[in-house]
Amino acid sequence: MIIENNLLSINPRIKLIDINGDTIILGQLINKKMLIFRYSEITCNTCVDGLFEKIKKCNIQVEKLCIITHYSNIRQMIVLYRKLGIKYPIYNLVGNDIGLSIDKFDIPYFFIADSKLITEFTFVPSKVFPYLTDLYIEKCTLFLNK
Repeated sequence: MIIENNLLSINPRIKLIDINGDTIILGQLINKKMLIFRYSEITCNTCVDGLFEKIKKCNIQVEKLCIITHYSNIRQMIVLYRKLGIKYPIYNLVGNDIGLSIDKFDIPYFFIADSKLITEFTFVPSKVFPYLTDLYIEKCTLFLNK
């Protein structure tokens, strides 16, 4: 499936809530090139758990990767985050999407955003080709850690 979501601008005023209940504006969060993992509570749990395992194993600097999700009950997000022991920050959207067309498919995806909130290297993981996800994360790690 081809979903064009590269070189698009994300609204910097999107509100997010962290695991402590504090609100942050997306434009304040992303102040350098950063890998974003995006999913929602209706995404296949097995798929998300598998992707979290891949994220946990990657060596991207903590400040260069974040997780943006949407749960109607933020407590569910916090429980999952703690259960899986993820070191990267996670944020709950105040709203359902970040304004990219890919959000309407309710599938997990990755992308890199820069300080101007321009998207690039959008990637949709596939259960059929898991090695492509490994390769994508490896290339993002090299790109972001240089």
